[in-house]
Amino acid sequence: MTEEQTRKKVIAAFKGFIKTYRLEPLSVRRDSLEPKYFHSWRVFSDDKDRKFELYYRVKSHNEVLKMIERLFPEQTDRKLVNSILLDAINSWITEGKDANDQEQLEQAGSQFISEIEKQIMPRKLFVPIDGLEITSLKSLKVANCEIFNNHERSEWRQLVEQHRKRFSEEVSQPTKWYEEVKVYFTVDISAHPGRAVERAIEETNLALSILRLFVSSYYFHEHEQSMVRRLGLFGSLNTLERRYVWYTNPDLPIEEQYPGGSESSKILSNIEIDTEFFEYMKRFGLERINDLIQSIGQSRNNDIARRILRAISWYSKATSARSITDSYLMYAIAIEALLSEDRTPQETYSTQMAALVTCENDDCLIYPVGGYISSSFSKQLKKASSINDRFNLIYQRALDLFTYRNRIAHGAVLDAEIDPGNLLDFETIVKNSIMAFVIKNCETFGIFKNWVRNSVRYDYKPS
Repeated sequence: MTEEQTRKKVIAAFKGFIKTYRLEPLSVRRDSLEPKYFHSWRVFSDDKDRKFELYYRVKSHNEVLKMIERLFPEQTDRKLVNSILLDAINSWITEGKDANDQEQLEQAGSQFISEIEKQIMPRKLFVPIDGLEITSLKSLKVANCEIFNNHERSEWRQLVEQHRKRFSEEVSQPTKWYEEVKVYFTVDISAHPGRAVERAIEETNLALSILRLFVSSYYFHEHEQSMVRRLGLFGSLNTLERRYVWYTNPDLPIEEQYPGGSESSKILSNIEIDTEFFEYMKRFGLERINDLIQSIGQSRNNDIARRILRAISWYSKATSARSITDSYLMYAIAIEALLSEDRTPQETYSTQMAALVTCENDDCLIYPVGGYISSSFSKQLKKASSINDRFNLIYQRALDLFTYRNRIAHGAVLDAEIDPGNLLDFETIVKNSIMAFVIKNCETFGIFKNWVRNSVRYDYKPS
């Protein structure tokens, strides 16, 4: 459907709404109305100060909202659209317009669209981050976000100070919470203010998911430190603090630009990343991931991009899950999201593919970045005399881990009974499968399957 056709459908939906509303005296009992008119918006007064209540049909109302979302996908805020729709019908009623006059209906519908469109504008959003500290002055692009060090002369710090000075009379005892923030993300979005904030949080969480993947592999492989699981929006990790997302609206005090808040455990220390970490991310496929994420916005049919995005998202959820059970189940979902196909049994196929992409050479016990694994699994891999032996070992271990997942899912193994060694092995296999799949740089999943058929000669026979 073209944009012009969608506009016509919005106007048609608006006409339908105008033609189906009802004004009833305020004294009318609500249960005397037909059920389709149970929803109401506001009370009107006429020139004789008589009170009326506006009722509307849910179906007509929802049709307007649905068509507006189609016309401006991912750009509109439902509350704002509702408000503009209310203003439009308020003008219609107070100006005494005729619902049978097609010209008036067309003009009102076009004006309604125009008012919505006026509120859609480019916005730069700043999202402070907890649990992260950059020792390099470089910025880094991750997904659709850029990551910056929050120093005294940073763009975000300067903008906050400017707003506080401008609205100093409205701000009593201004706090310096923004000085505690070590890192912030920026993301450019064209949308209504509320929708822009929602999308900024979505984009930031996606960038954080990618960071978790690289941080876990970097700290495991390079520094042999334990898994760091805490990264999040500022205020979402520290107890009783708000979650701050700020967009550059010059006409609002800064306090009015903060949505929401949440609570969770207090973070103990930041993850420090430096220039070497930036280079590590680029070496192991960051730019490829960024390109794939961009391609999703351009095409709905990019299977490779969607597989990698789903896998990274579930892997990230697993690393930050509150329980070991949730982590285990989410790791299984991540590997299936990446490598499964429309066939049964899924577990056998996914584990075969995971073993194939993670046994390519012997630089690491698990290709391409290694990681912590249980001592028994490590000893077996070190004794493997060929790549075929390593494939069989990884395949059998992955299959055992999936079987263990099934026992957890069906309640045969409780949270406190889960073997930590199993979780270590599962996390390492999943992480390396994702990174190996990214490095493989296949344009389609069909090309990946051709590589499996044409280049791999291992037997599917576990040791």
